[in-house]
Amino acid sequence: MQELSDTNVSSVYFSDPAMLQLAGTMKNHLVYRPETLAVSPQDITWWLSNGIASVSVSPLLTKEELFSIIRQCPACEVCIHGHTMMSMSRRRLLSAYRQYGTSDFTAEENTHLTLKEEKRDYHMPVYEDAYGTMIHTDYVQESFSIFHELLEAGMTRCYVDTVYLSEEEALQAVLIYRGLLDGKEMKNEIQAYADTYGDHLSEGYYGQKTIL
Repeated sequence: MQELSDTNVSSVYFSDPAMLQLAGTMKNHLVYRPETLAVSPQDITWWLSNGIASVSVSPLLTKEELFSIIRQCPACEVCIHGHTMMSMSRRRLLSAYRQYGTSDFTAEENTHLTLKEEKRDYHMPVYEDAYGTMIHTDYVQESFSIFHELLEAGMTRCYVDTVYLSEEEALQAVLIYRGLLDGKEMKNEIQAYADTYGDHLSEGYYGQKTIL
């Protein structure tokens, strides 16, 4: 953190609360990203009260829940596009499966692995690194149609999660959102994007609650 304080870095992402004590003069550059855990205005407000820059909202919320949080906490950060993080475990589950199972994959080279649900034909990307195991949706949640609503609600920070996206797919998405942010009519670009990548585009959790 001391080395970073001598640079022009604008944001430092963290999930370990200990960083609040270690950040020093970089504290106001911290962005708390606990993946799926920040789900209410109360969560966001408490973290912001500690003097950090922003908090990444859980991507597993309906658009109504998201709008409510943004209106009350405009400094929060929103994931507007990408394979949604569904689950994260600190356990190295692929390594354990490899050790006790019969599959011949190597857990260290697992960027192509997916989990298939027993009753549905979903193939969810699963990835393991030194910090644990992450499972993403098999679809890409997009926000083209509600982007202006998010801005009107007060959104000031957003990002495209590029995990499992090709470089071209991610770049085209960023350019569309940049155009929308600049007030441009992007109807043709959005249609072209849907024509190319529409087989896995979805509104995801925007229209459905994760818990009934």
